[in-house]
Amino acid sequence: MFRHIVLSSVLVLGGFVSDALAQSDRSVWGFSGSFVPKWNTPSELAILFDADTVDIRGSEFRVGVVRGRPLSGDWGVSFVRKNFREGSQVSAEPFEGCFNTSCFTETSSATFQHVTVTGVEVHKFIPFATIKRRAQIGLTVAGGVGSWKGTALREEAFVDFQGNTPVLRRDVASIPIEDLWVLERAMIPLFRLELAGAAIVSNNFKMRISGGVNFPGTQAFSVQGIFLLPQ
Repeated sequence: MFRHIVLSSVLVLGGFVSDALAQSDRSVWGFSGSFVPKWNTPSELAILFDADTVDIRGSEFRVGVVRGRPLSGDWGVSFVRKNFREGSQVSAEPFEGCFNTSCFTETSSATFQHVTVTGVEVHKFIPFATIKRRAQIGLTVAGGVGSWKGTALREEAFVDFQGNTPVLRRDVASIPIEDLWVLERAMIPLFRLELAGAAIVSNNFKMRISGGVNFPGTQAFSVQGIFLLPQ
């Protein structure tokens, strides 16, 4: 009799545990928020701004909805806002031109003023491994589109002619920021490819740290919190 009671209890408990494990890995909806304290555009991407050198930095945050499993991956849609550091700059290499006995140095640079990019992106987190149900290592892939907002103060020094006499003229003008963008469009593609590590705090909450490509730049790390609705 006692043996039957124990066996029945084990079976019932095993059923509860199995149900709990199945529920804990069921796909559910939730919310996410991310913050990138610092990103920058590497010199190799200066061509995107029709420039020779760049000094572009900024920060970023994202908020959105996700669907995923506590012990697996997730995907989601987020609102994105990239803030460009005030004073970020692009410039062309100085060019020296000589006319008869006169030589002039032509220069061109543009300084960002109140520049932001806002848009929408879709992300997918693909876990490679889950460690003791408490940590994950994986890859985050995301893509979307955003729009420019802001201006740039463009300063130029260039050779002009008064009759047959060359003179160096200087011009300062405020231009729409998209005029610097190689596509000369108000829209900009968004793309991320990041190596990520996550801590599974509970069945409803994850913390993820990732770093890698964050077009049009790179980032050392970002912090993301994911809250999954109770099952």
